[in-house]
Amino acid sequence: MKHLFILFAFIPFFSLAQSDFSISGRITDSAGSPVPYASITLDRNNKYAISEENGGYEIKSVRSGDYTMTISSIGFETITQNIIVNGNLNLDFILADSVENLDDVTVSGKKASTRQTEKAITIGSFELADVISQTNIITDQIDKISGVRIRRSGSLGDESDISINGLNGSAVRVYIDGIPLEFLYPGLDLANLPLSNIKRVDVYKGVLPVDIGTDALGGGINVITGNRKSNNLRVSYSIGSFNTHLGDLNLTLVDDKNNFINVSGGVNYSDNDYTFKADLLVNNPFALVGAPPIEIEDQNIRRFHDAYRLQYSSATLGTSDKNWTDDAQISFNYLNSFREIQNGLQITNLAVGEATGDRENFSTVLKYDKTLLKEKLKLKTISNYSDETVTFIDTTANAYNWLGDIIFRNRPGEFAEGSPANIETMTKSYVNRLSLNYDFNENQRLLLSNIIAHQNRDVIDFDINDPTQFSVVPEQKITKDIAGLQYEGDFVDKKIQFSAALKYYTYQLSAIEFNSQQLLEKNDGFLGWNTGLKYQIIPEFAIRGSYERGFLIPEIFQFAGNATGIVANGDIDAEESDNYNLGFQFSKGFNDKYALRVTANAFLRNQRNIIFLDINRTPLRYINAEDVDSKGVEGEVKLTFLKDFNWTSNLSYIDKTFASFVDSGVQNEFLVGSPFPNTPSFFFNTELAWTKNNIFDSKIDVRVYGLYNHVDAFNFTFVGSQDTAETSPESFIQEQNRFDAGISLQFLDKKITTAFNIVNMTNENLFDNFSIPRPGRNFNFKLIYELSNF
Repeated sequence: MKHLFILFAFIPFFSLAQSDFSISGRITDSAGSPVPYASITLDRNNKYAISEENGGYEIKSVRSGDYTMTISSIGFETITQNIIVNGNLNLDFILADSVENLDDVTVSGKKASTRQTEKAITIGSFELADVISQTNIITDQIDKISGVRIRRSGSLGDESDISINGLNGSAVRVYIDGIPLEFLYPGLDLANLPLSNIKRVDVYKGVLPVDIGTDALGGGINVITGNRKSNNLRVSYSIGSFNTHLGDLNLTLVDDKNNFINVSGGVNYSDNDYTFKADLLVNNPFALVGAPPIEIEDQNIRRFHDAYRLQYSSATLGTSDKNWTDDAQISFNYLNSFREIQNGLQITNLAVGEATGDRENFSTVLKYDKTLLKEKLKLKTISNYSDETVTFIDTTANAYNWLGDIIFRNRPGEFAEGSPANIETMTKSYVNRLSLNYDFNENQRLLLSNIIAHQNRDVIDFDINDPTQFSVVPEQKITKDIAGLQYEGDFVDKKIQFSAALKYYTYQLSAIEFNSQQLLEKNDGFLGWNTGLKYQIIPEFAIRGSYERGFLIPEIFQFAGNATGIVANGDIDAEESDNYNLGFQFSKGFNDKYALRVTANAFLRNQRNIIFLDINRTPLRYINAEDVDSKGVEGEVKLTFLKDFNWTSNLSYIDKTFASFVDSGVQNEFLVGSPFPNTPSFFFNTELAWTKNNIFDSKIDVRVYGLYNHVDAFNFTFVGSQDTAETSPESFIQEQNRFDAGISLQFLDKKITTAFNIVNMTNENLFDNFSIPRPGRNFNFKLIYELSNF
């Protein structure tokens, strides 16, 4: 161990001794306009770059020596030039028009995230490397995508509610490399996902391809991981307000036969002891009848039982470019988290002072890719097995106020008075996805995909007075099988993109009803479909539209209950939705200083048979309670100006209202036409960034940004169609405005990145999911060290 510590301690000094240089410059056409997405490659060491929208490019960590440099882009003549690298180089190139390719509007060499956003279906996408300096939690970056709103409190470890164009909750599925998160890490939230091995994030708005989607109702988020195919070390550490620490390490080693090993791990921790302003009772609410309540008005209350810790590690062995496989790998993952729980879904006059949750997960992932039939058929399969144990303890007889005082005893159970809980839930999951992609020719392809997912859950309810005594909830099971067939075609010199898909869903649910001990089973199957069309009217402007008939299969806990107050409902049906999208894209580079990109999308969601927890019945149960309509628009503008400035702004308007009630009784009819609770209707982000490479010839790159976020007032409880934030302020979250800012520096040939970020710099009162307060002004400092090709 001592020798390993010495080795890692001296890695930075070894790297400084290496002769690694960078090559940078700008690619323009004969008129002086930038050429974005051109490919710049070196003939050795697998070094390459893709030019940005302003034509700029950079190849990092190039060792000294002789190279052949190739610059290419569709529509231009290819340039090949011999170069000698013995220091940092700045090379600009002018590409001449290619007569043969002048009419070909296909763009090659683009970033994967850019290619995703240009498809016929609506996708928001970003590369983590582009935002890593200002991102500690992946949902904070996803929240900046138009049409997307992620609500969570400011506590590290909190769960998030994801809304995509009006659909939220379990209607939005999260995937890691196409594997549903609820099967890979049951119960783990997207907001708590470690960043160490994330490469890209794709947000699908309305239509999910068959090789990604499962039973998402009309949207999904796919997190793409990536193992480098060259030696690489990245170490990151962040420290911030509320005693928050996030550290991770990712190391990849590759031999000359393309065999590789990747190890990663890290720890996240926070006290989460931020303060918030609220009107709360802090005296003893159990005092004798007639005792006057004492209220704290508009004063700071500190969270005192909210600590969170996450530990994770992963090891991947793999190989690539063999006769028997293009890429094959096996990963072993371990994750453990501990959480002190401070409150439930809302802030009430009582704080939670002792309840805790603990999670431990072991998982194995197998991946295999192979190209067959003269590169026409691509086979991909990925399998996962996970074993997770979750422990929830709520056994105290104490009741706490928000000052942290014990104000009453002999009241077992903080979440449900008189119903203490000491529960251990064990979940075993297996998933396999198999995809076959056949290219008929350059413009026609067919995709077949099937995913089968099985999960069984055992619940043990321990006696709080004698843990050796317990009752076992009978096993609960779910099996999903979703098959899809998708066609994609390009027509009229690739000006028209068309896709169409069929999906067939089947599922089986089984459980023993906890109270009656009756066997509950449900089997069902149904057919869904989607289609997308994009027309590139001119090279700079395209229109697109899509439709999907989607379904959402009930979760185990919705079907079987949770053994702690929510009973089973064997009659519950799948949700369904019709999803329509129509929008346009405009992108143009004017010269080497200015480029503009504009996207807009209108959407309509007709959501039926929404699964809802019926609080009007005793005991509680999930039912198909209501139909909801969502309609709205979202758009985004990206502008590059004066070469080094980038402005990005997006806005979203969503009108989500109750259409009808299926099984809730006449008492809810007044809600028809009223806004759906806990769903912001209007929000936008705008960010201005200035990036300067080699500032003042110092070999230091700098980036400065400012972000403004606005969320309009929205109701977090049920209100009538005529109620507003002015007439019923107690039911609404008022208008919110947040300002963030930060600066990052890169130096030592891009090996070290430092960043300092301020969140909510004006110290506004911010609230989120079901009116849970967020922190005031807070800070974080981040340090990243990266070494490549050693």
